Amino acid sequence: MDYEPSSVDATDCSLEGTRTIYGAFHHFPPALATRMLQNAVDTRQPVVVVDTKRSFVYPLLFPFLTTLMVLISAPFQRNPLPRYLLRLVLTCLVPVLPFMMFFGSVVSFLRMYGRAELRRMVDGLSGTETFTWKIGVVPGLTGAQHLIGVPR
Repeated sequence: MDYEPSSVDATDCSLEGTRTIYGAFHHFPPALATRMLQNAVDTRQPVVVVDTKRSFVYPLLFPFLTTLMVLISAPFQRNPLPRYLLRLVLTCLVPVLPFMMFFGSVVSFLRMYGRAELRRMVDGLSGTETFTWKIGVVPGLTGAQHLIGVPR
């Protein structure tokens, strides 16, 4: 396995190899995400995108679980004393950290692409017919959603 240690512009990349994005595709707005996929098609490089699926369980359960884990784990964090005390204050007295985790989880869910949105992105690409595309979801309560594009 090889990797590129320097920064890469995924919308204008000439490197050879499979483009992989795990757990981060929802951070890119649709126009940018489409340009990334278009670059993979233009350079005839395979692309794999894996993210959490859109499910009713995620926004109802995950934000609460991450917030609970922040609260439970705060006293057990091994940090120098000033950082340890700051973490306890920002977790227990003024619940900034739990709020940030809750808010970040909810916003991430709202930004996730559904299968129909991914299909529209792929269908709108120039030269998309030169690729074989697979969009699916791993079965399960919080299974992963994937978009795989391979040149024909």
